Amino acid sequence: MISSRERRRKIARRLREWFPGATYHLMERGVRRQEIFQDEFDYQVFTELLKTAAEDNGCMIHAYCFMTNHFHLLVETDDMEIGKFMKQIACKYAMYYNHRYGYKGHVFEGRYKSCLVQTDEYFLQTSRYIHLNPVKAGMVFRPEEYRWSSYRGMVNMQDDGIAFHAKTLAYFKNGGIYGYRISGILENGHSLIRSRPFRAPHHNASLNALIGGGVNVMPGEVSLAHNGVLFLDELAEFSRRTLDALRQPIEDKRVCISRVNGTHTFPSNFMFVTAMNPCPCGYYPSSKCRCTDYEIIKYRGKISGPIMDRIDIQKEVKPVNFFNLKDESSAMTSEEIRIKVKRARIIQQKRYKNKKGMNCNSQMSTSDIQKYCELDAESLKLLRETSERYGYSARKGIAFIGISTRYKTNKIFFPHEKPIK
Repeated sequence: MISSRERRRKIARRLREWFPGATYHLMERGVRRQEIFQDEFDYQVFTELLKTAAEDNGCMIHAYCFMTNHFHLLVETDDMEIGKFMKQIACKYAMYYNHRYGYKGHVFEGRYKSCLVQTDEYFLQTSRYIHLNPVKAGMVFRPEEYRWSSYRGMVNMQDDGIAFHAKTLAYFKNGGIYGYRISGILENGHSLIRSRPFRAPHHNASLNALIGGGVNVMPGEVSLAHNGVLFLDELAEFSRRTLDALRQPIEDKRVCISRVNGTHTFPSNFMFVTAMNPCPCGYYPSSKCRCTDYEIIKYRGKISGPIMDRIDIQKEVKPVNFFNLKDESSAMTSEEIRIKVKRARIIQQKRYKNKKGMNCNSQMSTSDIQKYCELDAESLKLLRETSERYGYSARKGIAFIGISTRYKTNKIFFPHEKPIK
């Protein structure tokens, strides 16, 4: 005789295997195989819910395909279980679907299907299977003709705001050289980077996409921007968890990624440039702004103090009148700016010719700044008063000392009070 307890144990659902960085092929089907997407608007709503869920749960989507009665995803997790990601998508879309069409009950058929992807061969096979779904169903002749999959964005190397194609493209012939090579973004026929990189990831980028990671560890945007520029537009739209992960790469100029099978270190010495609106609507402080004080505080609060502490120069840009855009009388040309930057670089290279591993001002350490960037009593007094007024940290104070010396002035100008000329 089998006891009821043993019987329940036998029929209980198996726990899904999960670990940080795991990659899955996920599939969810409509209840009784009925359609879950009835028109284009349904697809668009599901797309937005998928973007939000990926951002909230730190997931990286490598491939997707939305069929009429089911969908496929190739997803890489970070440090949150995949079940929470799928639950968020299914619950929110079911609420929307039932509300729109006046239905009740389940929209999806039971538990979602998941397969753990642990090898490169299986990864490529899964990506191929997902993208060929519309072709096998007879909906299109070629996979790039189907709108609601990631294939079109992958072959055209376009960012659709959902899928990250670098890992998939890295497996092919033109995938490139390690670092840039394994990310598949080197120019054809070249084994070295011929110009300084400029990386501008979408604000929906996950933590793994920005910092690096995965089962087969890949460098993130911070490493791909090494010796170049990392530009984050709409900074407040990035998740706070993703932004806070930038602390170590900005401070140490390298990023360490630890996994069960080892620790990987990638360089990340980049110029960090960002831009953001002053409020959610973008019109503050003009009369057009309709945001409440709470909304503005919440919006700006997405950027933590330690991250702001690492941004040395902050500049508020006022709106420009449309008719003033054509007025170039006082504007410097790109060629003039290039000449000034080149001249400054030459001066710095001569200045640090006897310093090993240093060739520009931005590479000065804290001890170097304290040694070479001496301020007079008046400047120190201004620094002390301003630090007490705005609550600046010691790191920020050291940065201001370095900035003031670089611009050859005895005064320290703070970005929000007086522009640096």
